[in-house]
Amino acid sequence: KTQDLFRRLVVEQLLGFLSRYVRDLRDMVRRVNHLLGQRAFGGCHYRLQIQEVDRYRRLVEIVEHYNPFQAEEATREIRLFFEDHKADILDTEVSAVPDALDYRNWFHYDMRVRTAEGEGVVMDRHTKSVGSGGEQAVPNYLLILTIADFLYHGSRARLQTLLFDEAFYGIDAGRRDQILGF
Repeated sequence: KTQDLFRRLVVEQLLGFLSRYVRDLRDMVRRVNHLLGQRAFGGCHYRLQIQEVDRYRRLVEIVEHYNPFQAEEATREIRLFFEDHKADILDTEVSAVPDALDYRNWFHYDMRVRTAEGEGVVMDRHTKSVGSGGEQAVPNYLLILTIADFLYHGSRARLQTLLFDEAFYGIDAGRRDQILGF
């Protein structure tokens, strides 16, 4: 009875919680990409991309396919995952969330940029350093605004304010207007 109670109270609640967060993360990426798809920033188009980290791929599958009406299978799968990652979980600081249980660590995040004639490339240090200061700053603002959307969307914050020091410095008016529109 104790094990059944533990499974229902802890494991099923944890799976439900993580399932909602992963769904919200994927929804946020779709929303952001929809907004990005409607805008060109100085001839460049951007897209946010997330991909499961191999180490956590099975956990993401368990969480995304979690169904409370078929909790037995998910409970067995999550137990196996916990057993495989037991050392990492137990070695985590008392006040910290183990990496394996922090859904943000389950994904690799990329920003892709595409010009009118290009296929699109992942924004890395080299790609990001090409162009004027304003061109280089656009992806930073897009990432900041994406993170803000993720933090504010669904929150109970009544005042959703971002403060920038020297906002849009070096960014031409067209890009600035597109960023503000985004």
